Amino acid sequence: MNRNFKNKIKDKFTLSNILFTMVLIIVIVMQAPVWLNNFQNIGMNLNDIKIRSLSKSEQLIPLDANKVIVFWFSNCAPCKLEMKRLKASVDDKKINKDNLIFINIFESKTKIKKFLKRNPYPFTFGSSPSLVKRLGITATPTMVFLENGDIRYMSSGMSLIGIFLAELFL
Repeated sequence: MNRNFKNKIKDKFTLSNILFTMVLIIVIVMQAPVWLNNFQNIGMNLNDIKIRSLSKSEQLIPLDANKVIVFWFSNCAPCKLEMKRLKASVDDKKINKDNLIFINIFESKTKIKKFLKRNPYPFTFGSSPSLVKRLGITATPTMVFLENGDIRYMSSGMSLIGIFLAELFL
């Protein structure tokens, strides 16, 4: 092999390693506050929080059993993927649909209802600005695992094992 060719490959490999490392550092620095926030919220009790259903009756959603709350946004591709995966778990009877609560943190009720009309999901959709504020939710999707109102686990972003954990938890 030509020595010049070997040096070019070596230089490109080194450059790609440097770029990969820089991207990894940026992701970690940007995600660190979200991870820390999620960790700090574990153990918090949410029984005093009110979550209103987006249905016509706008009834309160009780947090008296194991629940998974998913914070989402209609333009969030990872949120849509998580919704499809959770729907598949509901369809396969691995998860009870009544144990899933979806809260959209950025959009109006009108926009949410339009999205749900085009994308009918069997989940409970709710609203709770006080919960979003209390938990410091800034990233979607964020999954909060509740046991009788106590936060047992929180994760933000796409998760390879999130659905598996939800199925085990619920």
